[in-house]
Amino acid sequence: MDHQEHIIIDILMPAKILSVSEQNNITVVYALVDDERETTPVDILIIGTGFPIRDNIDTYDFIGAVKLDGGKYMWHVFYRYVKIFDKDDHEIPEVSLEHLKNTFVNKSRDVVIA
Repeated sequence: MDHQEHIIIDILMPAKILSVSEQNNITVVYALVDDERETTPVDILIIGTGFPIRDNIDTYDFIGAVKLDGGKYMWHVFYRYVKIFDKDDHEIPEVSLEHLKNTFVNKSRDVVIA
């Protein structure tokens, strides 16, 4: 895994992101969701401790930090709701997750929403 990675997930809305944890060496993000509602894409940003931040971190909310591989690696996990704009700078309300997956590549990290 690179020292910074984006993962785009679909989450039921409205949602309240609660925390992040390690479970069986996988990063797990916990959220309160309404399972009767529509989903929206969320950009999960994972950054390794001590590495440069390539994104504008001010556009993300911090969830927490998680240790993997027996504490060998510390990852800081952030999120933001994805908004897509057209060429005239108008927000596009419905965005397909498949489109976003083609924008951000999940190379090796698994993230589970529980």
